[in-house]
Order: sequence, then C-alpha cells, then structure tokens
Amino acid sequence: MKWESAPLGLIVVPLIIGFLIACVLGLIQDSSSLRYPMIFLLLSSILLYFAPQEIGNRKELIAGSMVSILVGILPQLIFFVWFIIVILIWLSQTAYIWRHNSPSFRIGVWAGLGGCSGLYIGSFFAHYVLIN
Repeated sequence: MKWESAPLGLIVVPLIIGFLIACVLGLIQDSSSLRYPMIFLLLSSILLYFAPQEIGNRKELIAGSMVSILVGILPQLIFFVWFIIVILIWLSQTAYIWRHNSPSFRIGVWAGLGGCSGLYIGSFFAHYVLIN
C-alpha cells in the first residue's frame, strides 16, 4: 500500500501500545524483564485485524507483526544493545515505507518494530522514572 502522507495511526499507535504495556507491567512486576511485555505485545498484535481494508491481507499483516516482535525482542537476551538496532531500523522504515507500495507483511513488520520500540522506551521509562 502506498499512502499520500505518513499514516500517523500506524506510526504512533504501535509505539504507544508498546510503551503503555511496558509501563503498566513495569509497575506491576520486575521492570527489567521483557518476557511478559513481549507476550502482551504479541497478543495485542491481533488488533491489526481491525486495520483498514486498503492495507491488504490482514493475516499477513498480523503474521508480519508477530515475526518482527519475536525478532525484535528475543535477540535482546544475547545482545544487550539490540534495542538500539531495533529502534534505528523502525525509524528508518518510518521515514520511507509509506512512500512505496509495500506488501501487507512488510507493513506488519513495520508495525511490530514500532511496538518493540515502544516496549524498549517504556521499559526504560518504567525502570528509571516510575519506579525510582
């Protein structure tokens, strides 16, 4: 799908959902763990079923989101700085993906990486601001 202007819903909503999940779960449980926030983010990716019909196949959109959430969070277990790579990839995708005709799986990957970016930013916020 190619848009006339940047779709703020697909840019901001996954970021805010990831941020809120990390903040709420950071207050409830240990804020350094990404296990439960990742599970909730995977479950919330099902909300992409309600994306506009013009985007394309909704199952591919959800599958792309789930794959990118797993690829965006699981390597964090081994590589501590993985979150920087995920945020930079999401920012670069945000700059140009809406200008090109992208398949729905790739748009789902973009939305999933936005959720992961929000998760990382929210985890830092919960750990350093809300808890301390």
